[in-house]
Amino acid sequence: MLSLRLLSVLVIVTASAGCSNSSEGSASDVLPDEETGSDLVRAEVVGELPGDDVALDLVADEVGVELPFELEGGNRGWVTLRGLIHMHSAYSHDGCSPDGYEDNGGPDPQCLAELRAAPCGQDIQFMFMTDHPGHASEHSFEELAQHRPELGDELVLDSQQRPFANKVTCPSGAGQGEYYFFVGTEGHKNMPIGMAGPIPLAVFNTDYGVEAPLEPGIEAVAMARELGGMAMAVHTEQDNISAQRIIDLDLDGMEIYNLHANLMDMLKGTLTSLFAMENFMDETMVDPPADLSLLLFLAPLEASVEKVNIVAAVKHLVTFIATDIHRNVEFPLLCPAGPDKGMCASLVEESPNFAKLLATGGPVMLKDGERMDSYNRAMRWFSNRVLAKDDSAHEIREAVRAGRIFSAFDTLGNPEGFEFLLWTGAEVVEMGGEAQAGQGSVIFVRTPKVGPAPWDPARQLDFGLAQMTTRIIRMTPEGAEIVAEQSGQGVVLQAPADKAGAYRVEVWIVPKHLKSVLKGVEAKASTSFPYIYASPIFVN
Repeated sequence: MLSLRLLSVLVIVTASAGCSNSSEGSASDVLPDEETGSDLVRAEVVGELPGDDVALDLVADEVGVELPFELEGGNRGWVTLRGLIHMHSAYSHDGCSPDGYEDNGGPDPQCLAELRAAPCGQDIQFMFMTDHPGHASEHSFEELAQHRPELGDELVLDSQQRPFANKVTCPSGAGQGEYYFFVGTEGHKNMPIGMAGPIPLAVFNTDYGVEAPLEPGIEAVAMARELGGMAMAVHTEQDNISAQRIIDLDLDGMEIYNLHANLMDMLKGTLTSLFAMENFMDETMVDPPADLSLLLFLAPLEASVEKVNIVAAVKHLVTFIATDIHRNVEFPLLCPAGPDKGMCASLVEESPNFAKLLATGGPVMLKDGERMDSYNRAMRWFSNRVLAKDDSAHEIREAVRAGRIFSAFDTLGNPEGFEFLLWTGAEVVEMGGEAQAGQGSVIFVRTPKVGPAPWDPARQLDFGLAQMTTRIIRMTPEGAEIVAEQSGQGVVLQAPADKAGAYRVEVWIVPKHLKSVLKGVEAKASTSFPYIYASPIFVN
């Protein structure tokens, strides 16, 4: 996941220049791009955002339609389930440092045990695993699904009696009863997920990238679907998977965000954010909480967002955010003589814990005793939420396939009460659904209220301080436009759906409510972060 060779070069180049254990804040805003004319291109704005009482005007005209049911859940009958898409275990060739697959002669049992235990304490109901073809293709479906019948696991079968998920029962007192492993793989830009077994080698090994032949990709997508799965585009922020290739392959969905890309962007910079990690490593300080370390590098992936805007304008697809955790982030040994010797001497006064890390090598251990890239932490940082009829494996997979999914960065606070639907005047069209354009059809969004974060649900913060901006975005072949925009928590936003296009929702947040706990990195409380990305509704 993390290029240690690149990291070594960057640390050597930048450490002698000195560092600080605080980071400057930057805010994202929506500004026009002179070259493209798009009003969805984001530009960096340095400094404070407008004050707490700022209000953004509703771009669309007031629609004034009333629903025949309560917007928050109401009588629509869905349960909201929290889970992860794009995950790696010890079955990946680069999973679980320092003792990876080759070192162990197989998957590391301890790492597998950590992954198995993590969902039970983190309110995760499902994980769509995506281990790399090496060494995943060498193992059975049951192994990749982490199936342990001696621990009470149950394989879930589809209508053809093929196993497609593993139901894990959590230990008594764990906080939840069960969760599901689904099986997939991530190769070169290909990420078929949720498949039944056994999985053919062609599904593991076929490249979706722009330089690969198209026909084998089309065939591999068909194979994944025959197995009941979905074919997704991965690492869409990179140039070797284009919007046109996603369209030509007729993929089912794509990432709108990937954690790995943010980490790599941080490494390509000045490493200020890495040195600021000191604030989250110091065990003598309660604040800032370790899980808020995500704010050092969380940023939108503009290339991925742009590709979503292009693809959704011409075909039905699902969007999601990718955890892509490998539990393999390890720093090299750069100061073998000690943290106060060599290049680390310039770090040790202001960043003693970071200097010690460079003197020992290994994982970034944060103040809570967990690795920065632990499975537990990844499950608290962010998640994908699906609307399902019940909490069964069948319904979870169908909810993802249908696109009834929105993604949230939970570490900023639990998004309570978020809703996004289209009302035709006679029926509800949910996320991922399709409707005909016409007078009277209206997009409804209830903006969320910020609630306690998973890193400390008992922490008494003033969540009302959080500044939230919600945008309804319409995507067509001619481009993407914001059709409605509103500030505030727990408010209803409406926009007419009388024009064809794909409509999606973004929610942005300035986490003023976190300022009191962001000791040493207070500027992050004045930075605008992505908070929610919702899968589109399609109007024909």
